[in-house]
Amino acid sequence: NEYKSYLRMRLLIVGTLVISVTWAMLTVPLEERQYLPHQHDHWSYLRDADQEEEVNLVLALKQQNTDVLEDIFWKVSDPRSSDYGYHLSLEKISHLIQPSDETVKV
Repeated sequence: NEYKSYLRMRLLIVGTLVISVTWAMLTVPLEERQYLPHQHDHWSYLRDADQEEEVNLVLALKQQNTDVLEDIFWKVSDPRSSDYGYHLSLEKISHLIQPSDETVKV
């Protein structure tokens, strides 16, 4: 029974992460998304961009405090915890795990 609860919680974590990533991806319209190879040695020069051409780039930066987020998740999900049911808003989660200033500077 405890194992089933553990699996449900892990599934909830994975589901939450999938929803978060999907939500982030949906902010860029499908027709504007371009998927490039992960390694630059596969890139090839095509042409200079027109000065009027808009270039959309999506960069993934390392998140921080993911361990804190997981700890909060377990507390708000555990009926025995005083934090049970006090879920964070998407805004608060985003603020908690936002990349550090150092990461952004790089």
